[in-house]
Amino acid sequence: MTEPTIYNIYWHGDYVATTNNLDKWLEENNSLREGERPECLDDFVIEEADSYIYKNEGVRRYFYDGKEVN
Repeated sequence: MTEPTIYNIYWHGDYVATTNNLDKWLEENNSLREGERPECLDDFVIEEADSYIYKNEGVRRYFYDGKEVN
C-alpha cells in the first residue's frame, strides 16, 4: 500500500498546516480570506513531511479517500 504524500506548510517561518492535498488546502485557505488577495502555493514554504503510518492490529479494512486499500 502506498501512503499519501503529506506536506507541512509554513508562512514566514510559522507553521500553518499539514495536508495531503495542496490544491484543496489552498482553495479552502483562500475561501477564508474574505476579500483579500488570493494566495498561491509559491507564497508558502512547503516541505514533504516524514510520516510513519501504522496499521492497527486486528483492523482488517483500510480506507483512503473513500476507497478501500490494503
